[in-house]
Amino acid sequence: MAVNKRRKKADMSILIKAIVFIVVIILAALLMLAISKMASEPNKPNVSDNQSESSGNTSENDNSDSISDTGSLPSNTEFATVTVDNQKVFTGDLILVNDEHPYIFPSDDQSTLVSLYENKSSDYKTGDINVKLQPQAIQAMNSMMSAFKLIYGRTDLTIMNGYRSLQDQQKEYDSIVNDVGEAEASTLVSKAGASDHHTGLAMDFIIVTSTTVSKFSPTGDYSWVVENTFRYGLIQRYKTGKEMITGMENRDAFYRYVGLPHSYVMNTNNYSLDEYIIALKTYRYDSEMLEVEFDGANYKVYYYPADSGSSTVLPIPNDCTSYSISGNNIDGFIITAIYK
Repeated sequence: MAVNKRRKKADMSILIKAIVFIVVIILAALLMLAISKMASEPNKPNVSDNQSESSGNTSENDNSDSISDTGSLPSNTEFATVTVDNQKVFTGDLILVNDEHPYIFPSDDQSTLVSLYENKSSDYKTGDINVKLQPQAIQAMNSMMSAFKLIYGRTDLTIMNGYRSLQDQQKEYDSIVNDVGEAEASTLVSKAGASDHHTGLAMDFIIVTSTTVSKFSPTGDYSWVVENTFRYGLIQRYKTGKEMITGMENRDAFYRYVGLPHSYVMNTNNYSLDEYIIALKTYRYDSEMLEVEFDGANYKVYYYPADSGSSTVLPIPNDCTSYSISGNNIDGFIITAIYK
């Protein structure tokens, strides 16, 4: 009888030790998982520097969709909701277009494009009267080049290219392939379907005077353009040091409209568009938003993943002055709440 008691006591001791051992293993595994997750998170943008000096201003387009108080999101008095079609993931000022994420041409892909020649200011030129761009890109150029002319008195900066169809981009790519071969061409010009030109938000600069036509170089007076594009919602799309990320060589003359405050955040953190889209995924409406102050306005920016169905209910801060929604051309939406 005493032997049985001792055996039961020993068995109980072994059981307790086994349970403790299992608990320790589980806690250790959870700790390793947390450390791994922290290490894998991308660096978040630095927006602590508030640059109040500005030579111009281009505001985000307000979204015309009405905000309703209905939706499937948890009840929260700080947010209203708006329902968007999931096809909108492939449209907007912040869509990332490259080999991995080709542009999705809508059936009416030229419906929002306008003539650059008919809508530009007299402070710069167009090399082709058939160039088309999105209105917000032209507005940004008009504001920037007005400031440039005021400072330097020059009007010789010229936009040579804007929107390109799939067929036009293929012709451009084939032409470069014939000149330098496909291996080099793929780092100099985007393949058809992978070009920012398809969006109507991208443009190429050249310099045209009364006697000469030359490449745009970010030197001399034109260094101002490179240093100040971010103030107007524009970025240099392919920069030195980002070749391994973008897959493209530096292109001094190629610019893309992304809007404010995104161009400012990208400039402050030396982000390519590719890096910025990844970084934005760490910002959510129900945790931490990216808060930015620039040129007298405040912004809150956050990512929201698209639902699996045909539409997504997006949360919009109730207290914002206006807002814009852009797809990222991958898997979700970027909401920019504007406070002025």
